[in-house]
Amino acid sequence: MVARKQRITKEMKAFLPFLQQMERADKSFTAADIAKATGYELKGSVKAKLSRDEWHRVLKRLGPDEFKAYDTLGLDEQEFARRVSVKNLLHDPTTAPVPLSLSERLFAKAQENFVLALELYNRPSLLNRLESFAMLHCTAWEQLLKGKLIQDRGDAFIFKKDGRTKGLAECCEAEFKKPNHRIWKNIDAIAELRNMSTHLIMPELGVAYSPLFQAGVVNFLKTYKAWTGKEPLPAHAVGLLTLTTGAKAPSAIDLSVKYGKELGEQVAAIIEQVNFKIEAEQHPEFAIVVKHQTRFGSGPDVDFTMDQLLAMDGKVAVIEKPRDASGDLLPGQVVKAVNRMLNEQLPTDARREIFTYKGKVSKEFNRTDFQVLCDDQKWNKADSEFHHYHPTLKRHTYTIKVVHWIVDKLKQDRGYLARRKESYMAKLKPGRKKK
Repeated sequence: MVARKQRITKEMKAFLPFLQQMERADKSFTAADIAKATGYELKGSVKAKLSRDEWHRVLKRLGPDEFKAYDTLGLDEQEFARRVSVKNLLHDPTTAPVPLSLSERLFAKAQENFVLALELYNRPSLLNRLESFAMLHCTAWEQLLKGKLIQDRGDAFIFKKDGRTKGLAECCEAEFKKPNHRIWKNIDAIAELRNMSTHLIMPELGVAYSPLFQAGVVNFLKTYKAWTGKEPLPAHAVGLLTLTTGAKAPSAIDLSVKYGKELGEQVAAIIEQVNFKIEAEQHPEFAIVVKHQTRFGSGPDVDFTMDQLLAMDGKVAVIEKPRDASGDLLPGQVVKAVNRMLNEQLPTDARREIFTYKGKVSKEFNRTDFQVLCDDQKWNKADSEFHHYHPTLKRHTYTIKVVHWIVDKLKQDRGYLARRKESYMAKLKPGRKKK
């Protein structure tokens, strides 16, 4: 059977000698170099064919816009035309595999692990999907970072003296350099969850971590495309990318009831710490928070109108606004949050000025200090925007507003706590004498 002759365009005729020249010189080239040498249109033809890997039989990708010719020196025009023909690619898609560089293999593995992380997270029946996502997501980032570092600095850069490769944190440090880089912070926060997975992963952590996961996915998509020139996901898989949840966050009380006091408070502390980081950063590269609101008013853009409410039985509509206590803090968590914020905002000398009392030097807020302020502000007297009492468990919880109020007050008036302590102790003295 006589092989059918392949149609050869003038661009193909110019493309073959260009590739052969580059291969002999062992030089890399860009998409613009191809367009200039061949006459192909840069955006309409060259970039489109490169993005679809139509020329993978004759060149390989080294970076987002860097390529090398492969196995073109022995080709004539007819064989070359068959190799770059879209029709032949469809009829005979299985070709001899092109040897991949170490960085290309790492990029390919990073893509596989990223997709697998999304698939597992989107499987609601999987009980350990949180730790599965964290492990695979971190692995994908480590492989992507190593591939980039090899491209920029050579294969030897990712290896240590003992022959092992550098870890995720070391790769982040080498690539992102600045510790306050938000993508690095996001990776590090998810890595903390991965490290906890051997001993402490509860389903309730998913509500706190989902904004971090969502930001991590978007960061990976953008970075992978920027570093490799390829999309890690096909267009039809866009539904896998939504990882945020509208579920209600559990309160410290709920967790204590479910897991016991010690473990419940430990999980609540982790959730509170994650929420604190998200609030402190307030940037989509670190966490993407989805907020839900119900709008009441008039017009077409509201969820409820007064007319709808009055259409119910009776002429009076009572709108109740119960306070959500799911994000409340236990007293110990309030103390930790206050100290964390003050440590970030004030030097040691200023904190000593605030907390030193009657010659006893201290630089931290403690439970007694919190008790003094609760008494002074009467927070425990009734439920409010600052406080909630749980009668079943006989426990008090407090909102994040208490933390901000305390921090702002102590910063503005450094003698305030000492004065309140003096007053509080004076009230206790009569009772002590009676005993």
